[in-house]
Amino acid sequence: SGGRDRLGRRFGDDARRELGTRRRLGERCTLAATHVQRSATAPEHEDSQDRQHDDQGHGVIPSWERLACEDAPVRPLPVFLISFNRGPMLDGVIRSLRRQSIPVDVVIHDNGSTDPATTEVLDRLERSGKATVVRRAAIESADDLDLVDETVQAYFADHEPGPYAVSDCDISLAVADKRALAIYLELLASHPEVECVGPMLRISDIPQSYPLFNYVMNRHVSQFWQHEPTIESTSGGEVAFQAAQIDTTLAVHRAGEPFRRLKAGLRVYEPYEAQHLDWYVTAPPQDSYAKTSNSQIAHWNSPEWLAEHGGDYLRWPEYTVVRKGRRRRLVLEKRQATDHPR
Repeated sequence: SGGRDRLGRRFGDDARRELGTRRRLGERCTLAATHVQRSATAPEHEDSQDRQHDDQGHGVIPSWERLACEDAPVRPLPVFLISFNRGPMLDGVIRSLRRQSIPVDVVIHDNGSTDPATTEVLDRLERSGKATVVRRAAIESADDLDLVDETVQAYFADHEPGPYAVSDCDISLAVADKRALAIYLELLASHPEVECVGPMLRISDIPQSYPLFNYVMNRHVSQFWQHEPTIESTSGGEVAFQAAQIDTTLAVHRAGEPFRRLKAGLRVYEPYEAQHLDWYVTAPPQDSYAKTSNSQIAHWNSPEWLAEHGGDYLRWPEYTVVRKGRRRRLVLEKRQATDHPR
């Protein structure tokens, strides 16, 4: 298939033959290579390399899987961040990506930022080599977000095919386990029925003082958090997820597949959730983004959304979360929106 051909080009024919009988590996070579790098400093004859868990109980790639990909280069995962007048958020979001166990290559797809603070941040990131900045014209509708694929295709015109991630620049992995991106890639490889994998957007710590608290709870509990997840074993232990469409709120995508909004995906629960930073602004924002963003391209804190939904009633007060129980098994727990901090 085209996917196997791309895998062969990326890791070489020998690696492809090694992985042929191990279909679940696929894009997990990225994950395996990371663990190979991590274990490189271990004593040469240490038996612990064959263990299923490290000293902290974290799941690791078994040695036979590591060897299958041992010759694969540890190449960065390209992450395309969609930007518009959000300079203050970019630094923190990029830091959260760089603390992940998989190295990342950050590309900022900027939709015509005019805010001086943002353009200064973009220039600084570009000069420092911490990110590549692709400057585009402003967009007029949510459908124009699909134009990010032009930046994705331009990137891979100069790089070998591989998986990639796309995200809004207000989605942070600071609260996520450092293996989050690796787990997303593993699930993407083991679930051929989906096109992308990303995090559940955490709601359990949103303060009630957020002006759109009732609106975000109603919307996200009805869409996602009322459902019970599927639980599956992975190299990192049990992982909970649900099948759901993913827009631009962070997901890894298959090698060779174009980016578009609203792909069929998996959203992954704790400890691999992300924060939507807009939901922690407890006073009406006065920044440039709030004043210049197009409410047709979904901005939580725009004056239009605040006027329309600021007085909404709480219709979905209860939701389901996932937490670690005994022996690191996942358990489901009911939470109440009224128990959130004020």
